[in-house]
Amino acid sequence: MGAQPGTNRRGPVGDDRFDSILAIAESMFHEQGYRAVSIRDLAAAVGVKMSSLYYYFSSKQDILYRIIKSHLDRLLAQTYEVIENHGPNPPSAELLHALIESSVLFLIEDRQAAGVSLLQTRELTGDQSAELTDLTSEFERIFLDLTAKGMASGEFVKQDAAMAAYIILGALTRVSIWFHPEGRLTPAEVAASYAELLTRLLAADR
Repeated sequence: MGAQPGTNRRGPVGDDRFDSILAIAESMFHEQGYRAVSIRDLAAAVGVKMSSLYYYFSSKQDILYRIIKSHLDRLLAQTYEVIENHGPNPPSAELLHALIESSVLFLIEDRQAAGVSLLQTRELTGDQSAELTDLTSEFERIFLDLTAKGMASGEFVKQDAAMAAYIILGALTRVSIWFHPEGRLTPAEVAASYAELLTRLLAADR
């Protein structure tokens, strides 16, 4: 996942001010939209001068990039952990069920960053945009390969593997938009339902 291009941050990772700026920016971008929030607005919300923001970040775009990059890095790390925990050559349906469940739980837990990533990545350009596209494609490829493998083995109905994967991915990405923490279902219940329903849609023996 490499170095982060196009950034000049000097504050160390774990710096309280750095983390606070990112957290407040994430909330503001999620609630108001990236374009509606100015650097001046953000500085006022954090309670610092604009020059203090530029000590940590080279631009507002840099802040947006770091929010989305952190979200995607953590999503991928969790995904690979699930895969590793299932050992070599697990049944495709079993692994798909686990990946859907863990992804939904993560996307709900990190729903502000997930919403920003879903709707505002297009605001980024150049190397930053390209890197985030690569990370998103890496996550998608895991599901593309798994659906193709399940169809080849006979576990899943033989359909268009890419279409099947993107139906699943589309369902996953929207959960951060509609889920409400005070709704009738808990995150665990939503994750379990997603995993059961989406896996059963593909199951050859359903």
